[in-house]
Amino acid sequence: MAGQALSVESKFEQFAKERLGGLSSAIDCDLSEEELTEAVGKVSGHSSCRQMFYAVRDSYTGLEPVIEDIGNNRCLAAIRLNEIENINAILMIAVDGHVATVKPLLRSLVELYGLTQEIVTYRAALEESAMQLAQSFEEQNWLRSFARSASSFTDVSSANSMASGILQPLGYLLRAQDIYLIVEPSETERSGLTSTKFGGSNFRIHTIANLIESMGMHAAAPPLVRNRLEVQTNDGGIQSIIAVTIPSNGKNLGFLVGINRAAEMHDGLPVYDPEFGSGDVGLLEEAAVLLATQAHNVHLLVKSNQLFLGTLHAMSSAIDARDPYTQGHSERVARLSLELAKILGLSEVAQQEIYLS
Repeated sequence: MAGQALSVESKFEQFAKERLGGLSSAIDCDLSEEELTEAVGKVSGHSSCRQMFYAVRDSYTGLEPVIEDIGNNRCLAAIRLNEIENINAILMIAVDGHVATVKPLLRSLVELYGLTQEIVTYRAALEESAMQLAQSFEEQNWLRSFARSASSFTDVSSANSMASGILQPLGYLLRAQDIYLIVEPSETERSGLTSTKFGGSNFRIHTIANLIESMGMHAAAPPLVRNRLEVQTNDGGIQSIIAVTIPSNGKNLGFLVGINRAAEMHDGLPVYDPEFGSGDVGLLEEAAVLLATQAHNVHLLVKSNQLFLGTLHAMSSAIDARDPYTQGHSERVARLSLELAKILGLSEVAQQEIYLS
């Protein structure tokens, strides 16, 4: 067959050649007789070369090399590669030396290659385990840092800053291009929590919201995980996406979404799994629980503040009502003080304190 490759690529052949030298070729077992004659001729012109190939191909199994003396202090060896590399080929190699010396050397070489491949496999597994441990450590640090910062949650304005503290590190932990907090309008009105994007891409929040809706994401939907996508939006292409709901007391506050998992490197670190998976779903669900808890705390704080202000107004109104000259005086002073605080550019916390005092 014109242009037919007479040999196949073999890592073991290269491994053996680097250590033994000589002429060698990993010869395809499916060659025609004419092609075989040409292939073995490149290794050795000795008449026994082709007979050895047929014998090993048709009747020999195992890793033990077959070897013959071809004179002039040279040996010809044949080794099946299907059990070494899962290749349907036979390695023919001609090297200097006697059979008694070369045969144990080739046997040791086969064993050494097997051990080398095991080391490569174990090293890859070790590197993956190390990356997984590093990921777990980063996730634990994320949870600990949030637990430490939770004590600073004191007012309504910190609802979105708390969400930022929870979600800002998630892009790094998930190896995602962007993270999106998509909040239902009713929850924004209730707690002040707003839809936010964490990341520097061109994808807009409403683009991602429309995308997950088109994928069937709703209040009662299970986690959404899609990899190997080819979705084009007005803002760019989506290759992978992950999303979970944010449930709280029987209601859905919104969704957490991550897009475009890094394939190999993210922020200079290797990625052991280029696809979103169940571990990433668990991490997003943990973040959703934290968000739902804080949103509920915000709502309770809003109600508590409203109750306090209502009580304060009632008491001041009752005191002012005792004299027609002072009726409404406390409220007028409070509002005037608040306006002055705004003109002076004081913070919202300071304005609130001045109003209440």
